[in-house]
Amino acid sequence: MGGSSVPELVSLSISAWSLKARFALKHHAIKYRTTPYMPLFGEVMLRLRLGEWRRKVTVPVMFTPADGVLLHSVDIAAWADSHGARPGAEQLFPAGREAEVRSWNEKSDVVLYYGRQALVESALEDPAVLRATVPPNLRWLGPLGRALVRSIISRLARKYQAEGSTTSLERARFALKHHAIKYRDTPYMPPHGEGKLRRRLADKTRKVTVPVMFTPADGVLLQSVDIAAWADSHGARSGAERLFPAGREAEVRSWNDKSDVVLVYERRALVESALEDPAVLRATVPPSLRWLGPLGRALVRSIISRLALKYQAEGSTTSLEGPYQGEFADLLAWRDRTFNKHFPLDPEPSSCCS
Repeated sequence: MGGSSVPELVSLSISAWSLKARFALKHHAIKYRTTPYMPLFGEVMLRLRLGEWRRKVTVPVMFTPADGVLLHSVDIAAWADSHGARPGAEQLFPAGREAEVRSWNEKSDVVLYYGRQALVESALEDPAVLRATVPPNLRWLGPLGRALVRSIISRLARKYQAEGSTTSLERARFALKHHAIKYRDTPYMPPHGEGKLRRRLADKTRKVTVPVMFTPADGVLLQSVDIAAWADSHGARSGAERLFPAGREAEVRSWNDKSDVVLVYERRALVESALEDPAVLRATVPPSLRWLGPLGRALVRSIISRLALKYQAEGSTTSLEGPYQGEFADLLAWRDRTFNKHFPLDPEPSSCCS
């Protein structure tokens, strides 16, 4: 727009959604101009350009030469599919599977909301994280720069409060809500909750983990994947997409096993970080215990130490070892090659001529 023959992408370099849009444009070798977005200050200018004063304004936003304004990364990616300049480039939205891709994009947004919320909360609570969040061009301001960034992050926390509060990484809870199944949520607090849960399960020998679901007529379900499968057959929302499509149950369970390898690895990394880094330990203390100060941190540290012992066996088999070693390593190598190609570790360029 504005007479330019190339699209203009308004983006924030650290935004995962901006990264999605940039990846799609670079994947299709589309030339575009980048306008860096600065929260707070840039929002006024963006609202002026969009003529939007009521709804929430987010980035990325792309002004195209002939197709108007695109307000979401998924729409920018779909636009890139039909305007690609690289012959033979793989379609991001294969014919006949557009709805499926958009569905997976929505699921990925749930995880990204969680990550954004975690980053915002950490920056507001931990001075070290706040210092690391200050962009290079503001660091010369010292304490004033940190105060400015803190005010921006506080505003972001309020702006995205709705998405953050609805985000959960627990796949079982997602599956139940996906099928509109009513359920009662009982919070679990280690280590005291473990004894109570063992008594309900009448099992004093096997290792107990959550989630656990007590169903009205189908007994006890001990794994999130089984809870998701149960939800598929007890859904209350008509037309809800099946999490285990007919004929593909084994494939879905196989991918669930692979995701468990990643999650177990991440759990071990988090546990080790909390035991080794005081800043991570402080960030791990739940809000209900923070008023205890050092005593709360000591309590959480003892719980994490117990978790480290409890999950030691799984942790020792997931540093790219175990049954999926080759496939997991290939996946990481592909990820690194892709991001090194499209996003080298240098400041975001002002234009792309891939």
